[in-house]
This record gives sequence, structure tokens and C-alpha cells, in this order.
Amino acid sequence: MDHGLCLMFRKKAIQDVDTLDKHYFMYSEETDICYRLHQAGWKVFFNPGAEIIHYCGKSSATVNREAGFFNPVAKYLFDSKYYFFRKHYGYGHSLLPKLVDFVFYLMVLIRNLFRRDGSVCRSRLQLASTVLLVNLFRR
Repeated sequence: MDHGLCLMFRKKAIQDVDTLDKHYFMYSEETDICYRLHQAGWKVFFNPGAEIIHYCGKSSATVNREAGFFNPVAKYLFDSKYYFFRKHYGYGHSLLPKLVDFVFYLMVLIRNLFRRDGSVCRSRLQLASTVLLVNLFRR
């Protein structure tokens, strides 16, 4: 089962915090606006019983998924996460999630490259290499 997201706002709330941040291409924009609403004194509620129709992968369907070991969708996901931390906590604090991701995915990469059974999980290698590239070559 895949999960989607549906947001509802009061008009006054959006006027108080402005609209979605245009620096997010995809992913984390909902986290950002909920964080800003909370900081502005608005209550943010989560309703786990609400249901919406989410057409899985439609936002990322046009992205080329056969790009070698580089996964553009994962790049957007991690770039957005790092931008959120830089924006709200400063550059210094944004280094911690990058470091944690770098170490974790380096271990994933090493583990899958040197498996004794020879079964390398291509999707894990693709994600790991993408995260490592995003961490190495992004500010």
C-alpha cells in the first residue's frame, strides 16, 4: 500500500504563512508548510482515518527510472529533505541528516557490492549511489 497526502487549510492560515515554498520541486513541501503553520501558532492535525485516492507514482512517472545507478526521484527526495533542514535550522544543523544518510547508504552500498551469495539488489544499489552522489556533490 502506498501513502498519499491531502492537506486542507483555512484561508487565513495560508495568508499568515504564505503558500508552498517554490524551492521544493517534489517532496517535503507538506512538512515545510505544516512546520511554518505550527511556528505561527496554528494547530496542525493529522487524521489517520481519512482516505484519499492516490495514483501511485503519477508525480514521478515522467522521470527516467533507467538512468544507470542514479535515481532522479531519490535525488528530489533527499534534496528536499536537506533543504528543509537548511531553511529551518541553518546550514550547520543540515549536515547531521546528510552525514547520517551518507554513512547509512555507504554501508548499504558496501554490503550489496560484497555479498557472498552474488545477489545484488539493483534498487538498493541505485538508491545508495544516488544518496551518496547527492551528499558528495551538493552544498
